[in-house]
Amino acid sequence: MRLSRSELSLGVLLAAAVLLASQAARAQELPLPITRPCSHPCVNKIELRPGLDRLTLHARIVPATGIDPTAEPFTIELSDAGQTLFTATVPPGNFVETAAGRRWALRNPAARTTGGLFRVLITQRNDGAGGYRVDVVAYGDLSAATTPDMSLFLVVGDDGFFDAGPWTQRVYGWSRDFAP
Repeated sequence: MRLSRSELSLGVLLAAAVLLASQAARAQELPLPITRPCSHPCVNKIELRPGLDRLTLHARIVPATGIDPTAEPFTIELSDAGQTLFTATVPPGNFVETAAGRRWALRNPAARTTGGLFRVLITQRNDGAGGYRVDVVAYGDLSAATTPDMSLFLVVGDDGFFDAGPWTQRVYGWSRDFAP
């Protein structure tokens, strides 16, 4: 059986598309690093307090694909070796877009008393490193945060970001400065 030139070309294009799609899928399997959003130390905190504890994060993410927080879910998870300490997901449609598609914000004042994400701000960066700055303030029961070996996982759409560096114990709870 002989294939025409157009059938052969179509076959090659389909094979290339399948190969590229599988490489893109594998690229998303490994999370990208979470880094410091500033040139100076930006302290991330777990504050153990009466009532609900507070988690404050300042991070830089550089996605492998474009992001649109208004149309994609956003997830944050803090865990140690044995358990999830905090997790929250923002479904698509809950972020408010500002600054002509360069900043997305979520505010939930009730989180101070009920727990959850109080404020999330995702801002596109203009500096040479690019990416996005992600600022999070969340409330919840973080009393199980008793070891410095905690990991943070952020997901925006199909892009995952991860940090597993040690946290430092403080009088108020824990702190961590991501790598520059």
